[in-house]
Amino acid sequence: MLLSGDELGRTQRGNNNAYCQDNEVSWLDWAPVGDEAALLPFVRSLNSLRQAHPLLRRGVASVAGIAPLTLLLTPEGLTAGPDDALLLALNPSDAPAVIHLPADQPGGWITYLDSTDPEPMPSGGRPLHDVTGLLPMPGRSVVLLGRSAKPGGSLSG
Repeated sequence: MLLSGDELGRTQRGNNNAYCQDNEVSWLDWAPVGDEAALLPFVRSLNSLRQAHPLLRRGVASVAGIAPLTLLLTPEGLTAGPDDALLLALNPSDAPAVIHLPADQPGGWITYLDSTDPEPMPSGGRPLHDVTGLLPMPGRSVVLLGRSAKPGGSLSG
């Protein structure tokens, strides 16, 4: 969930209840510059991902791993959209981890989001090559993978 100002890196200086303050702690500058604007492209890409992949909104989630926390999102009777499945992995630790791809679906995955990659992800994602069922994941990162619902098709959303 994003709150107003999160897309600008607004922290309220750690104050979780700034509603009663009429000062710079609660004010929001809607014309960000420099570092304040650096997070905007990433947040826009998250919004685009959510729009392009219905499984992020209506998919059925099952836990596929716990270190890192990995969720497998499947359509379960719904129209999948461009994806047959999505795999969302969250590593809150400083230490690297390994994502275990589902044994029945070891290949054919495309990376839609890698929070450690400074380059913008292409709209259709980046195919994973030479993956043997294990995918290294840096510490403090989020990764979203997808599998195409179209046989032999790309995962463009």
